[in-house]
Amino acid sequence: MSESKHLPWARLPGYLPEAMWAGARRSRELTPVMAQRYRGRHQAALPSWHDGWELLVVFSGRGLLQADTTVPLGPAIAYLIPPRLVHRELSDADMDVLWIGLAGSLLDDLPPRLLRLDQARGLGALARQVWLCTERRASRVGVELDGLTRSLLGRALASGDAVPTPGPLPLDGSIEYLHRHYGRDLTIVDLARRFGCSERHFNRVFRQHTGVAPVRYLRRIRIENARKLMTCTQFSVAEVAALVGYDDPAYFSRVFRQETGAPPTRPLRVQRSR
Repeated sequence: MSESKHLPWARLPGYLPEAMWAGARRSRELTPVMAQRYRGRHQAALPSWHDGWELLVVFSGRGLLQADTTVPLGPAIAYLIPPRLVHRELSDADMDVLWIGLAGSLLDDLPPRLLRLDQARGLGALARQVWLCTERRASRVGVELDGLTRSLLGRALASGDAVPTPGPLPLDGSIEYLHRHYGRDLTIVDLARRFGCSERHFNRVFRQHTGVAPVRYLRRIRIENARKLMTCTQFSVAEVAALVGYDDPAYFSRVFRQETGAPPTRPLRVQRSR
């Protein structure tokens, strides 16, 4: 999409005026700046972009969202669109869409990419409440609107786990796979391929949800199981190393010491002294 147009929030018909916050301070953490709903065909000639984050919610109908990639639109999903991402919606039939422009410091930690969200947890119903509140432009509902928007963002992130497109990473499946097959010769490239994403995406999302890189997570699983084997069996260090995925006993010993602060012979000695 080589040509695009900039659409400032203040120039859109759904812009929310400061008068709605009369007598109160607008939230600096999160506030809606625009809310616009449209039911019909979506056939914009040119894509557009905004200065802030935009929440897109589809109430009915189906279509496509064209950005740096093309993703489906429908009642089951929504998207958080980052600032300055050129995009447009397309549909051959009627599609009921709500756009909410967002601003505030709570958005600063979001990854600057298209985020897919799951509406199965009531996101659509809460988005409809926000929209109905924004339609009361003659009333001083700004504080209420800020509160609803904060709940909406929390629900959105809880629903989608802020997973970048394309599609969510089956994180539970990858964790279970590591626990079941830690004794194999596993590589992150193979794991990412197994779960349908790039190595970079797999690393990023795995670290986001577990707090550690998948390589470190796998190492912890292996060492935890090695400690159990050395406590409950009479296997040698070399045998334990092989069982938990290390062909080189010397390398296994170094990793074991790094993780536990002690050499792998210590649990065996404790076992034999009883």
